Amino acid sequence: MRKVFVLIALFASMAVAHAQFGFIGGLTVSDMQGANNVKDVKSKTLYHAGILLKMDLGAGFAVQPTMTYSVKGSTVHEDFDALDNVFESKTGYVELGFGAQWGPDLLAFRPYLFVEPFLGYGVTGKEQSERIEEAKNKLEYGLGAGLGLEVASHVQLSCQVFRNMGPLYQQDKVSAPLNHVKSYQGVKLSCSNRCPVARRSSSARPVTASTPGTTRQRVKWFARCTRMDGPSSPAAVSAGRWG
Repeated sequence: MRKVFVLIALFASMAVAHAQFGFIGGLTVSDMQGANNVKDVKSKTLYHAGILLKMDLGAGFAVQPTMTYSVKGSTVHEDFDALDNVFESKTGYVELGFGAQWGPDLLAFRPYLFVEPFLGYGVTGKEQSERIEEAKNKLEYGLGAGLGLEVASHVQLSCQVFRNMGPLYQQDKVSAPLNHVKSYQGVKLSCSNRCPVARRSSSARPVTASTPGTTRQRVKWFARCTRMDGPSSPAAVSAGRWG
């Protein structure tokens, strides 16, 4: 168990050392997952914008949590009981994404694949009536996946296909056609720009044996911390005898 905790601390320190903060934004093209009696579901082109933090883990892997304001919507053209109706829906979510990436570093650019579970809460909306708006579920969750291209180590272009998992409306509180549609799905086209997280200079923070700096030093520190006694024990390491 001790080795597990030390290994987690090692990877966390490496990730923070290479962290980049930035901004992300782009277009969201979404529609609704419908049912058989829904005549036509048309997509809406809206937007998303927010902030991100990218942390490299090595070997092409990275994690990239995001916080965005994401607007999704759709138009439902429905033929039900000989009636021809059009309903529009639009919802703005504060959305947390938990992205994981992998891609080879080709020096000038880096193509990558990613998956991104997300969780959001509806803060704005547009429906046909106040009753329908009150029947809408505020909480959303789902999964996205896609591919991207990183240029010059700080600019990313990505395309993500996403799908919300939970129902958009409380089914017992709405009538046709809204009780026959499910939730949002679509595509996000994003662009982001990042810069390294500011760190204090080495002169402001003295480097000691207990706070290894380079990746090679961290690996050596981990190897010594996993020994329980002798001159390379954790006590000896924290005391400074690990060089």
